Amino acid sequence: MPRRALVVGISACVLVAIAAWATPKVLRRMEMQGLRPVTVADGLEHPWAIAFLPNKEILVTERPGRMRIVRADGHLSAPLEGLLPIAAGDEGGLLDVVIAPDFERSRTIYWAYAEPAPGHAGDRSTAIARGTLTEGRIEAAQVMNMLRQFAREGVDD
Repeated sequence: MPRRALVVGISACVLVAIAAWATPKVLRRMEMQGLRPVTVADGLEHPWAIAFLPNKEILVTERPGRMRIVRADGHLSAPLEGLLPIAAGDEGGLLDVVIAPDFERSRTIYWAYAEPAPGHAGDRSTAIARGTLTEGRIEAAQVMNMLRQFAREGVDD
């Protein structure tokens, strides 16, 4: 056991050293290309994905299970209501978000998340859902996970 702890400790030190070495290089490369990081909003907990809305607002997912809107001035909305239950923790939580190609007409958004497995505490699977973005909430949220639908309905080979 002490040998394993030593290997894990050395590995952690190597990873930290690589990150410390690589970060300035990445920032220098960005700067050479005329890019520089800019903070758009504060107060997010583990932001995971963004989707740009036509009105210049940004949808942001937070891995613990919240979706918010960031306005152009940096104002962060309250978490949107109407998401399906999310199993946050470890590697799971609220993941990606995209808007439909016809978003301006349909207001449809899609998101990927860790879905709690019914009847199995702690188990989860990745699911995709869709819903309609309205003022401060998501309406008519439904799972789009085709594998789950096939398993429920039964698919002939």
